[in-house]
Amino acid sequence: KQPHNTLLSTVMKGKNTHSNYSSINYETDDIPNYDDDSSSHDSLVRKIGDGNWTFYLIIGLVTNLVFFAPFTFNIPLMEARNRQPFGPCMWTHLIGSVIISLACLWNIFHTPSHGKIYSILHRWIGRVGLVSSIVGAFFGFIVTWFERKIDTGQAIALTILGGCQIWWTFESYRTIRVVLDERRKNLHPSNHHENNGLQQEHSLATNTITTTNNEQKAKEELLISKHKEAVVNLWMFCLAPAWLRIPQFFGASADSNLMFIGLVFTIPFAIGTLGAIERGSFW
Repeated sequence: KQPHNTLLSTVMKGKNTHSNYSSINYETDDIPNYDDDSSSHDSLVRKIGDGNWTFYLIIGLVTNLVFFAPFTFNIPLMEARNRQPFGPCMWTHLIGSVIISLACLWNIFHTPSHGKIYSILHRWIGRVGLVSSIVGAFFGFIVTWFERKIDTGQAIALTILGGCQIWWTFESYRTIRVVLDERRKNLHPSNHHENNGLQQEHSLATNTITTTNNEQKAKEELLISKHKEAVVNLWMFCLAPAWLRIPQFFGASADSNLMFIGLVFTIPFAIGTLGAIERGSFW
């Protein structure tokens, strides 16, 4: 098992802490958690600032603060509103986009292994975020093609990004359901195929199961990694439309082709985020 260090705990406490990115333990759903340190995670609750600090998380945070803030320094937003007042579809799109972006940010920063309260928050924030993602993307299509006057090339690019956002929204939901269904199957093996001598110990205190079946644990970790990949890609496609506006901060017009420079950040961002999560490192 690899140690996962968080930047804040290293700086403030002068020692390493363990951050299990692979553990998703929804205790209220009566689902087992295959984690070597499950007993300690159940009793340990992280401080709110002691999350999974990474370079890429900070980029996402800064992106949210700069491009969604309704203040004068947000040049792209102010110019868009002055050029054409925002209609109801635009406002709905913006609100949905803010919610899903912040939901991804939070659920990457604090995973369920950080304590029971974070497990509950992870589930509900994820649900609200996925619904907001669909709403935001749907109204984004309406804004792009009907409510606002947008250059055709830009509209096509935004539509592609929105389509990818919807795809990864459904993938985020599908992959976590696969994980939960697999855990329920292992929780009630009599309802499925015989488990070849699987040893299980029921814990009445936590409603979890401890298993010695390494094959099941490896399978679950693989399924969780697919869920993490889906969520990170969803987050990336939520941030990409904001990155398209970067040239506007340097004097480019809203319909300038320079906007596509922002897409350069997307793939490195996704790869870097997943790598930092897997290594448990800041970079």
